[in-house]
Amino acid sequence: MQQRYYGLTLGQVYENRMRYGANVVNPPTTENWSVKLHNVSSFWLIKLLNFISLMAIFLLPLLDLLGVEMSIKIWSILLILPILLLVSFIVIWVNGHNNTTATRYQVDVITIALLLFLMVACFVTYYRSLFLSDIDWKRYINTMILAGLILLISLIRFLFRLRHRNDTIKKEKLDDLTQVQVIRDGLNQLIARKDIVVGDLICIKSGDIIAADAELVSATDLVVDEYQLTGQSISIKSIDIDPIGTIVPSNHVLKGSHVLQGEAIAEVFAVGEHTFQAKKDGKKTTEHNNSDIIEKQSSDIQFVF
Repeated sequence: MQQRYYGLTLGQVYENRMRYGANVVNPPTTENWSVKLHNVSSFWLIKLLNFISLMAIFLLPLLDLLGVEMSIKIWSILLILPILLLVSFIVIWVNGHNNTTATRYQVDVITIALLLFLMVACFVTYYRSLFLSDIDWKRYINTMILAGLILLISLIRFLFRLRHRNDTIKKEKLDDLTQVQVIRDGLNQLIARKDIVVGDLICIKSGDIIAADAELVSATDLVVDEYQLTGQSISIKSIDIDPIGTIVPSNHVLKGSHVLQGEAIAEVFAVGEHTFQAKKDGKKTTEHNNSDIIEKQSSDIQFVF
């Protein structure tokens, strides 16, 4: 059945690759250090600590000039604030992420909880020494140990996430090298998934993961799982277009969908970033980015330091 299809010639493969691109999705761009610095500095917790620090720096000397009696206990608060600010900045820098295109940092609940715990613990620890008894400078050692532990936890969590990200990238690279059966020059060939181009005839069978968006040329009892793409766990495919309106035409198969049963031959019409899967992921990121911009613009009061 497959031998009646000729497929692309080597010249057509080269031409289509140059015209439509390869079957890979470019990795997301990362921020440079200046943008990252700006985003971390704009985070609400850093703004709050900056505000409190500046208020303390200007208010305490003003009270002193006005003759208000102040003890070293009150001045020692200024030693707590830089520690909190520095630790918070480092933790947010390490654990913050911007989802590749978000305009500001998104920090998870665990990170915020650790930082708020540090702030509360510092002031609770100093309560007795600041207001009820003589200051105990050794308590600063306890604060440094606590801050160090939070930095260590933050670093460990970052390393685990970095390892997971690297494993994901490696898996994607291995997936790009997965062998796919195609018909070229009238012959069945095995090529890497990344080498598929628009116009290729791909051979599909039960258990396969579709390598690119394609239109069916022939199909026998073909059933695919498109749940991750369209929300439909069972989609019956055929060369005839289903008259009932669906998200994906019944004669189309999408990259990333799983073949549950049957076999087919399909002609690729979209690869790489032009596939339904890539556009869907890009749309999610854009919607998240736009929601962040609207939220940021709707804020009437902005602390800028």
